[in-house]
Amino acid sequence: MDWRLFSVFSVAALSGLYTSAWGAFKDGPFEGFRARRFPRSLFFSLGLVGLTAAVPSLRTQFFALSYFQLFFFAMGLERTWSEIYKWSFRPPRDVGRFAIPQQLTLFGRSVSATGRARAGVGFALALAFGVTLTLPIASLTMWLATSFATGLGVSMGGAYKDAPFEGFQPLKFFRSSVVLTLVAPLLWRLGALPLGMAVFVLVGIERFLVEYYKSFVLASVPGKFRTDLVPDSRFLRIRSRYHLCAAAIAVVAVGLYGFSR
Repeated sequence: MDWRLFSVFSVAALSGLYTSAWGAFKDGPFEGFRARRFPRSLFFSLGLVGLTAAVPSLRTQFFALSYFQLFFFAMGLERTWSEIYKWSFRPPRDVGRFAIPQQLTLFGRSVSATGRARAGVGFALALAFGVTLTLPIASLTMWLATSFATGLGVSMGGAYKDAPFEGFQPLKFFRSSVVLTLVAPLLWRLGALPLGMAVFVLVGIERFLVEYYKSFVLASVPGKFRTDLVPDSRFLRIRSRYHLCAAAIAVVAVGLYGFSR
């Protein structure tokens, strides 16, 4: 394995480890820590990056990504696939813990296992197609427009999943678009990207910024859980280790930006 390939998978692993640590921090007090589940995001990140690198038509563009872009590209792919997996393919879990269903619903109504699987295949194909979009995003105007639209897509997905159960919140709806529009000039300075890769870099950055603030800064309870659940006090005493892990990786990710310029 050459050095470039090794470094690419190392950055992807770091991205997945960040997501795993973040997930353990926010969900552990309410659904317990499962060692076998902890590395799931890490494995998803490595697998998705490996699949992308293996596609001949994407290989050149993929290996042209800076390490900063790669970190968030892997995170955007992993977060998108994880939602598809949870919505469509993951076996049912302890639904009594959740205020918001974690499996696919049709405007708040449950969907059969067959329907979820069919939808999941469609979502997976859309994900694969999206990565291949080659329209160059080069100018600041294009970065601003792509960032706003990507944030809008993230918000629409969140609203579709959550609004039937917690109501529609207009101010929160545009949060992702505003965050990504503010970040767009920083990405523009790193150079042009194909549309498909730019979108998933943006998804990764949106999840990184918004969820870091919600989970680690505000320490808010994830809205998917019932409000009357009592957190596990033993896990609360040790979960700071996952924050330290995530914070250390976040520092590395920010440092990669300076290295990429």
